[in-house]
Amino acid sequence: MKGKPQDWMRLGLVHPMAFPDWAVNRDRLIETVVAVCDDPWFGLIELGRIEDAESRKAVAAICSGTNTGILIGAQAALLANKLDLNSADESQRQKAVELVKSMITEAADMQASAVIVLSGPDPGEKQRASAYQALTKSLCELSECAEARGLSLLLETFDRLPIGKKRLTGPTGEAIEIAAKVSEKHPSFGLLLDLSHLPLLGESSESAISLAAPFLKHVHAGNCVMQHPDHPTYGDNHPIFSIPEGENGAPELAEFIRCQKQMGYINEEKPCTFSFEIKPFGNQTSADVIGNMKQTLASAWDMID
Repeated sequence: MKGKPQDWMRLGLVHPMAFPDWAVNRDRLIETVVAVCDDPWFGLIELGRIEDAESRKAVAAICSGTNTGILIGAQAALLANKLDLNSADESQRQKAVELVKSMITEAADMQASAVIVLSGPDPGEKQRASAYQALTKSLCELSECAEARGLSLLLETFDRLPIGKKRLTGPTGEAIEIAAKVSEKHPSFGLLLDLSHLPLLGESSESAISLAAPFLKHVHAGNCVMQHPDHPTYGDNHPIFSIPEGENGAPELAEFIRCQKQMGYINEEKPCTFSFEIKPFGNQTSADVIGNMKQTLASAWDMID
């Protein structure tokens, strides 16, 4: 592909994944945010919940000073607190909504552009219809809250496997049905597809992106291990690209990008947002996995016509 990736995409990094020790203390948070914002490869950073107001203020100032965009991911907070946006128990559903609303307020204060959520656990086929009704209700409520603060709400699709996150959403074909309902009233709402989740869903880049294209607002790129149960990163754990046991390397990333270009998400006139989600394991450092990501993207870019 002509030019460099940054000509076509605003590249981002999922900060809590690349720097799993970010929450050790405030100094480490600031140090790692500065590292991303000072890296010419990146123009976007995805952050988890930063509960300390002064730390949020400091991070926002760093990002603003380097013209680095901010996205806030609520996925980890929802998972850690076992909160469910599609719960059949209204009080539990509302707890999940209130958590995300508080993060929307924090995100707006940091001048973020979007907050990302995930659906709750898959309750099984018999309960899915009612679960989707509850999820739609939550997403509409949260989209209204986000729009009032000048933000977008994004729903990330996950797997339904016991080895992964086992979420309601879920298959892309079902995700677009809920996206269509929510976006009728809230056009800022959109979907987030993750390359690392597609093998776990049994979907190809071409099928998932062609289905999601009308609602696609952001993407993640990463890897997963699903054929080797004894591997330390088995399941949805985002190891580096091109490990022998993994599903994704440069060819798969190239196909992921190629399909987005064909569907119009990636284009030169309006650079899209595209984040990498990778995590160090064992003796790997954050620098190791970021280097692996850069090398993989460079190789993939050369494979695209």
